[in-house]
Amino acid sequence: MSEFTGVLLARTVVEAQIAEAALQEAHIPCLVQNFTADPYDGMWVLQRGYARVLVHPEDAERARAVIAEALAAAPLQ
Repeated sequence: MSEFTGVLLARTVVEAQIAEAALQEAHIPCLVQNFTADPYDGMWVLQRGYARVLVHPEDAERARAVIAEALAAAPLQ
């Protein structure tokens, strides 16, 4: 299994979903590591954020650009 690197620490479920959808549309494989699905029932979300979006290291630069463009097009207030 190849290593993954974090490209976004999503603050909300919506931010994570936008990032994941944009990466899928760009054909960049990704994983979303959700911090709410642990034995502490999301108690670390305020400290860690909602989820971390991970990609293969060779895709990281392009993934960050894709995510930035997607989030700019759908600003979260």
